[in-house]
Amino acid sequence: MTSKELAAFIIALAEEKKAENMLILDFDGVSILYDYVLLVSASSRVQTRAIARAVDEKVKKLKPFRRHIHGMAFGTWILLDYGNIVMHIFTEKERYFYDLEELWKDVPLVSPSEFKSIDISSFLTEGGEESVPLE
Repeated sequence: MTSKELAAFIIALAEEKKAENMLILDFDGVSILYDYVLLVSASSRVQTRAIARAVDEKVKKLKPFRRHIHGMAFGTWILLDYGNIVMHIFTEKERYFYDLEELWKDVPLVSPSEFKSIDISSFLTEGGEESVPLE
């Protein structure tokens, strides 16, 4: 599984849980730490946690080489770190306050529609317990 496929998978899962104001930053060629950073908003702490749990429940079955989650206890800003892909899930208030968009304003943006054509059907199967190696 490539970084772009994993990003497409995470985007689809977040959209299923009604994540709002999705922004995708393309760090490939900008940073050696990760390829994509996804920023999304949710209307409440309950929704941030629901998005995070839904994404992590499916992604952990793919056994990414790194998996860290921070912020679940408070739920105002949750960070999901899967190595090449990092996702920030904010309440609107926290997203406005920390303004990561301004911090990373020089990083190229990618439209979520660019990920729609990527075939992720094999990763969406319910019985997908098998490991899919990340490239």
